[in-house]
Amino acid sequence: MSPSHIRRRGLLPPANERFRDMGVFLVASEDTFAVEQYFDALRANGVFDTRRVVVRVLSTDDSRRSDPTSVRLRLAEVERALDERVDADERWLCLDVDHWATGRHAPNLARACKEALDAGYQLAISNPAFEVWLLLHFSDEPKPTQAECEAAIRSIIGSYNKARLQPEIYTREAVDLAIARARALDTNRTQRWPQESGSHVYRLVERLPRRV
Repeated sequence: MSPSHIRRRGLLPPANERFRDMGVFLVASEDTFAVEQYFDALRANGVFDTRRVVVRVLSTDDSRRSDPTSVRLRLAEVERALDERVDADERWLCLDVDHWATGRHAPNLARACKEALDAGYQLAISNPAFEVWLLLHFSDEPKPTQAECEAAIRSIIGSYNKARLQPEIYTREAVDLAIARARALDTNRTQRWPQESGSHVYRLVERLPRRV
C-alpha cells in the first residue's frame, strides 16, 4: 500500500464509537525485520492496550534506504497521508547509532534528529543498535557492539535471528525489566541518543498505555 493510500481509518479497528479517539503511534525504523516483529510481539502478549492505541511500524523496505534522513522522510510522507490526527497520536524515529554517529555520517544523524524534533517527532535511538534494547530484556549488562549484543542474547535464550524473533519471550515482565534497565542507563535525558551502550526505545515503550 503506497503512502498516498494510507488513511487513519484503515489503521484502526472497524468503525465504532469507542475507537474514535484511539491513538496511532507511527514508528519509522531503519530496521527491516526486528522492530516490527518486536511491537507485534508486544501486541500479541497483551503488553499494551490495543483498545486505546495501534502501533504501525514503518520498516525499511527493499530500497535499503536506512540512513537517518531517509527514515525521517519516510515518517513525514506517511504522516502527510493520514486524513486526521487526535491528541493521542505520536510519531517516533527508531534509529541505531551504530556507524551513523561517526565520521562523515555524524552530521546526517544530528541533522535528522534536529529536523525530527522540530517537526514534533520523538526519538527512540539505540547505541549501538536495536539489539541492545532486546538484550536489556534479559540482562543488565549492555554490550558495545551489535555483534556482542546478538551473542549475549544467544547465550541467554539459546538463539537469535533478527528476521525471526521469538515473540513469546517478550512478556510484560521482561518489558518492565528492560524499561527499568534502560532508564537507569539514561543518565542525561537531554541527550538525543545514548552516548554509551544503551537504548532510548524505553521512552517509546513506556508511552504505550498498559492493559489493566
